[in-house]
Amino acid sequence: MSKPTRFDVTIGMPSPDRTMRFDSFTCLQNMMGYSRSKGLVIDDCYSSSADIAWQRNAFVEQTLMNDSAWLLQIDTDIVFPHWALKHLIERNCKVVGGCYFEKTKPHHPACRMIVDGNYEKIELEPGEAGLKKVSVVGAGFLLVHASVLREIEPPWFAFGQYGRGVASKGEDYVFCEKAAAAGFEIYVDLDLMLGHTGPQTIGKSDYHLYRKLRQLVEESEKKIVTPDQGLYVPEGPTGTGRIIT
Repeated sequence: MSKPTRFDVTIGMPSPDRTMRFDSFTCLQNMMGYSRSKGLVIDDCYSSSADIAWQRNAFVEQTLMNDSAWLLQIDTDIVFPHWALKHLIERNCKVVGGCYFEKTKPHHPACRMIVDGNYEKIELEPGEAGLKKVSVVGAGFLLVHASVLREIEPPWFAFGQYGRGVASKGEDYVFCEKAAAAGFEIYVDLDLMLGHTGPQTIGKSDYHLYRKLRQLVEESEKKIVTPDQGLYVPEGPTGTGRIIT
């Protein structure tokens, strides 16, 4: 009798309508071909449901059933390089995501820090690289070690509320909070920049462009003069901002 296959990685791709963008599908095929050529044994599985948390939980169950070392979840609107999976595994982090950016302006990174119980958006500096520790990271391209999944009580992914309970908390952020509560650190890999596709593909350059525009607007607002204010002198190295009348 042949020995059952033990997979190194289970890849799960959730989809609400059984569709996948062609460019994402091409990226997946290229990545799996490259990864398998490097000796990784991969099981790729797909699911279709309006409930994305249910799909992600199904991938966790499949990972544990496969006795895989890793679960990689990829959203069907993410584009990525062929070396992405091998690169993240070599990072040897228990929970690590590639860096992608929100489709809505100003295109912040899909990760947050928790400050005083609230999610704070993260700003990236030009040229910033390497692993960045965060509180939560989006599951658009998320690699999780199986040991994390075994430490968390199901459901691993579930929707929640934050703040005063009026805002929805995504299923991926809930998972990260559970992982952190179990003692695991969460990282985003700034050396793995991804594209987030829609009418156009959003990437790092879009984020930095809108960040620069925000800075220019903020600077211009400081210089606005009203008749009863006189001239506003911004804060500088020799003193604080003040009004000259």
